[in-house]
Amino acid sequence: MSEALRKFILALAAQIPLAGGLYLKWNQVQQSPVLAATIGLLYELVVVAGAFSKKAWAELEKDAINATADWARAAARNFKPGFRRRYNSVPRAVASVAPLTTYSGNHARYRSRY
Repeated sequence: MSEALRKFILALAAQIPLAGGLYLKWNQVQQSPVLAATIGLLYELVVVAGAFSKKAWAELEKDAINATADWARAAARNFKPGFRRRYNSVPRAVASVAPLTTYSGNHARYRSRY
């Protein structure tokens, strides 16, 4: 099926709700044609706005996904702000001291609180 025919059929299918509304409410349409024309025009504007927003979203989707992912990473990183600084970095004074290789068993820092 050619692209032009596909677009024509899609545009024609978008008019089905409008035609159905006219058929079901024909008596009211005859009584107030200006109101019916206004409602039909509003329906067409909604259809055009929907088509436009679909194309715009196709262009913006990748940037929106990247921005959301960056926001989620920042929220996770800033959840507990002091955590990274406190546990992931080594102070210079501690880095220059040789690690303890033995444990004497009576040092107060290593005793259990329980």
